[in-house]
Amino acid sequence: MMHPMTNPYYVHSEHFVIGYHHGFAMKKENDMLTDRDIEMLKFINIYGRTFFPVLGNTFFNSEQLARGRIGKLFDQKCIRYMDTNLLKIRKAIVLSSDTKTMLFDMGIEPKKVSSGLSTIKHNIIEQIAHFWLLKIGEVERTSVAKHGKKLAHVPDMILTLQSGAKIFVEIETTKKTLKRYEDIFEKIKSDQADQVLYIVPKEKDLLRYASFLPSWDKVRIIDIDTLIENVQKTGKVSAKAQNDLRIG
Repeated sequence: MMHPMTNPYYVHSEHFVIGYHHGFAMKKENDMLTDRDIEMLKFINIYGRTFFPVLGNTFFNSEQLARGRIGKLFDQKCIRYMDTNLLKIRKAIVLSSDTKTMLFDMGIEPKKVSSGLSTIKHNIIEQIAHFWLLKIGEVERTSVAKHGKKLAHVPDMILTLQSGAKIFVEIETTKKTLKRYEDIFEKIKSDQADQVLYIVPKEKDLLRYASFLPSWDKVRIIDIDTLIENVQKTGKVSAKAQNDLRIG
């Protein structure tokens, strides 16, 4: 699967200079932060942390390329690592204090790093989806603190298309009870979302969720790999309607 960001690492940024007072002593051209580096650091700040599987499916064509560039940014003290104590995802990538200072000077509030590690699988898929959905609309990451008073149900994200349609995005890695889904759907109906998009880890999960979720014509379901492929090729998500996936 090819990603659109195929430029070499060292694309000189004419409009961005980082001073020595931020702790970045960049003497050689190969040590300069690129435009992609800056966008990546800003993206990491949205969630406070990221992981190599995220970067290998967003800013880079592979995890190997991501590891190479992140290693250089680590040497430049732009990022640091946080141990997860997990076998498959051993390290989280977080911003250094110098980078947080840089973002603050750019008018961006540095995000606090969450210490919770139980939702890493969910967080990885959420970040990848966020990156690719930004290609087709405006993405707002939600929180109960920020959205709880104005929404009956707070989804993982809200995608607003150019048409103005608002889509509630849910990252689903574990099934809830049927009663829980029924309660969620009733709340979403009162919030008047135009669609509900469920993003699941694998293509094999589509039928399982389509059959279990309460039937509703506004539900769309897609796996994360197909979402990436569809956005790359067509500029659309093209998720399948729940009823098209159900058997019987």
